[in-house]
Amino acid sequence: MIFTKTHVELIALAFFSVVAGVVFYQIDTVLGPAGMASGDPFHNAAFYPRIVAFIMVGCVFLRAVFLFLEIRSEGRDIAGLTPGELARPVILLCIFAAFVWLFSPLGYHIVSAPLIALIMLLCGERRAVPIVGFSLAASLMTAFLFEKFLKIVLPIGLFPLNFGW
Repeated sequence: MIFTKTHVELIALAFFSVVAGVVFYQIDTVLGPAGMASGDPFHNAAFYPRIVAFIMVGCVFLRAVFLFLEIRSEGRDIAGLTPGELARPVILLCIFAAFVWLFSPLGYHIVSAPLIALIMLLCGERRAVPIVGFSLAASLMTAFLFEKFLKIVLPIGLFPLNFGW
């Protein structure tokens, strides 16, 4: 079977649909029975994940509609993809899976900057200073926003690396 761009987009839509489904499932089976899935946004641990999952479902729906319209039109490219063209998305997915898997054991500060650096390398950036600078700045800025303004404590993992913003 030859994979086309349409096949890859359908796989991506299915993947994001499953991710949103897992979020809703976790809210119903873990946060709901624990009493953490109701109340105002400051006392509701499910508020932010639920909003992100709804946005994800909306984006999947919109892309599916546009994809359907593109398939019905005459101009949709149905050329096959080579394995090389599929390598980058697969590697990005593996990097993201490693980030999720290592997030709790190693902690946010240890895992986030290398994740960003790997994504930058994979997307073509080769200069060391922008890679290191941007990955550290983005990681610290995200931690600052979550911990200072949203009052969300990020996992510290094995190493007690935490900043007292």
